Amino acid sequence: MRKVFLVAAAATTTLAFASTSVAQAPAEGTFKASATPSKAGTKKKPKNVKLSFSTEVTTPNASAGTIQIKLPKQLKLSGKGFKRCNADDLVAFGVSACESAKAGPKGLANALVGPASSPTKTPLVLDVYPFVENDSTIMFYLDQQGGEYANVVHGKITNGGSTITIELPIDVRQPVPQLDASLVSIAQTFSGTRKGKYIVSSTGCANKKWKIGANITFSQRADLTPPPGTMSKSTTVRCKK
Repeated sequence: MRKVFLVAAAATTTLAFASTSVAQAPAEGTFKASATPSKAGTKKKPKNVKLSFSTEVTTPNASAGTIQIKLPKQLKLSGKGFKRCNADDLVAFGVSACESAKAGPKGLANALVGPASSPTKTPLVLDVYPFVENDSTIMFYLDQQGGEYANVVHGKITNGGSTITIELPIDVRQPVPQLDASLVSIAQTFSGTRKGKYIVSSTGCANKKWKIGANITFSQRADLTPPPGTMSKSTTVRCKK
């Protein structure tokens, strides 16, 4: 796997901050979502849905550790019935190895790399490709625009398809050892159909709306800047029976 990422900030001296046990205020930001078509399916006849979300984190120096998307029970995310992508193949050969296992179009993630004390940080822009790993796991291939950094993260689907949780390992949170990536924004879409199976399906509509939410928790940084509290946001999308 490519793991090279040259950062101008690497030469910047990192200042250590004393850790604290005091609870930090939640990170600030925004969350938007859409789901089409708005006319829902039923339990007997689920309907294919294109689900998109975007989020921005406006609190500086926030290094994301876990990203969780929560759906209402009438929307379900699943890789069942789809061709699968092997993680080793994705690492070795990149996107071309998994074209048949797409779980949606290319997404985008933005971060800033460098210590909290640095007035200028290096932008890290990642193309994000979702693929089916198995019935309950979506893999995301992270590929740096104009650079050599690449990585793979996994999103675990739980709660009957209503939750996907993405854990970001240390080499994503720190694309350069001891230099943190502060999350700025993410935009991603899930969609796909194969032989009557759907990446996202709808089985109903309660009160003419679907509530979609996001929880982002933040990890301790290498420079010991205290992480903000969890950012929890939600929005509603109109639907009809």
